Amino acid sequence: MDANAETLVSDVRDLSASKFVDSGFSNPAIELIVTSEDGKRMEKVSLAKAGDHYIGKRENDPSLYQVDASPVDSLLAAADDLKPAASK
Repeated sequence: MDANAETLVSDVRDLSASKFVDSGFSNPAIELIVTSEDGKRMEKVSLAKAGDHYIGKRENDPSLYQVDASPVDSLLAAADDLKPAASK
């Protein structure tokens, strides 16, 4: 795996909620879809910017989670650093 892709995967793994919140989720700025267990399990998470942090929401789950901005900013920077695959 390319070093930039490894950084992106690592940054996705570093995302975690700092607390539960009751409101603040609006227009999602980021959508992540993670597939695991050989494609048998898929999780979709949306993140919306809310002041100095993000609010996360899992698909089909009413719970809202506050996520600190720093790991999200690192994730966005790693995504920007990815280069398209070379044409064959």
